[in-house]
Amino acid sequence: MDLVHGPGPESVEPVEPVGPPDPAEPDGGGTAAEELPPRPATGRGRRILGGLVSLVLVAAVFGFLIPKLSGGASIGDAAAYITPAALATTLAFGLLNLVSNWPPICVSLPGLRLPQAGVANLSAAAVSNTVPEGGAIATGMTYAILHSWGFSVEATTISILTTGVWTNLVRYSLFALALLAVAIGAANGAAIAGGALLVVVVMTTVVVLFVLVLRRERIAAALGRTAGAVLHPVQRLFHRPETDTEAALLRFRTNLVSLVQDRWGRLTGWMILSQLSAALVLLVALRSVGIGSDEVSIAMVFVAYTGAVVAALVVPTPGGVGVSEASYIAILTPCIAPDQSAQLLAAIVMFRMATWLLPIPLGAGTYLYWRHNTSWRR
Repeated sequence: MDLVHGPGPESVEPVEPVGPPDPAEPDGGGTAAEELPPRPATGRGRRILGGLVSLVLVAAVFGFLIPKLSGGASIGDAAAYITPAALATTLAFGLLNLVSNWPPICVSLPGLRLPQAGVANLSAAAVSNTVPEGGAIATGMTYAILHSWGFSVEATTISILTTGVWTNLVRYSLFALALLAVAIGAANGAAIAGGALLVVVVMTTVVVLFVLVLRRERIAAALGRTAGAVLHPVQRLFHRPETDTEAALLRFRTNLVSLVQDRWGRLTGWMILSQLSAALVLLVALRSVGIGSDEVSIAMVFVAYTGAVVAALVVPTPGGVGVSEASYIAILTPCIAPDQSAQLLAAIVMFRMATWLLPIPLGAGTYLYWRHNTSWRR
């Protein structure tokens, strides 16, 4: 979850409490003046089926796909390259990456302190990385934690939407630049230059449209109507109520403008740091096993990182387990020598330990801290 601290609560207007939540309630309930968003209506059968599908998919990926993509290299072969020093260094950079996620949350939610952002972010990440359909559950947990500290549902919603939009804009803008750099530096750059330029054009168009939506209400309304024209036939086909996309986009624009008009610079800066630090963890892991810049450049590292993120969205498993590993191997294997397959697998294992495994025990600890610490409750 990419939620991100500008100034502390002493330099912004305080957040009005929504009611005195009962500290014994895990969702910070009590006599709050507003209701939390309803939890996703996911039946037990669907959850069990989702878990079984994820389990089968992960087993197939680790049992068949990854060995095939890595040229037959096994975890045992990779273990020889995972030294205590390399693992400790990768985990240290992974911890720094986790911390880099917190300042943007604070920027988007005035009054939230950095330690609070860490508790909310890590607790939600632990759920998202372990539970099928964990993203929805993690979002609900974020609402509950922030609600217990006095932040309204509306403020939390705006924060989640803002950080989500900014994460994607920054991530894929950096991806476009990295892909262009790879195309320029590659021996067969002409072969991928067209695709790289297409990505750059698409991202430039998206960023320009986003800026225009923020600056002009009529453009936001027109874009909302266009989105409705595309979405409504699909909703009618599946007998779903039509969404008023124009009103929704205008409402989102109003909330976003009021929040980011004097914060967009800090939000963008912190988000760039957060995205680059995630790719830096992979870079450190690769260099620690002997894969140098001649094989995998810094730009290629970010291309691989973003490609694996996209793959995990298309084929969702808890924390992208299996899918992410296979994506990294598929993207980076053409860059290395055949005898470096075990080294690449070792680097990916350490990277995933730092970015997928590390937040789980840390998040379990922060969740228990939230449950038992009443000093932050409102």
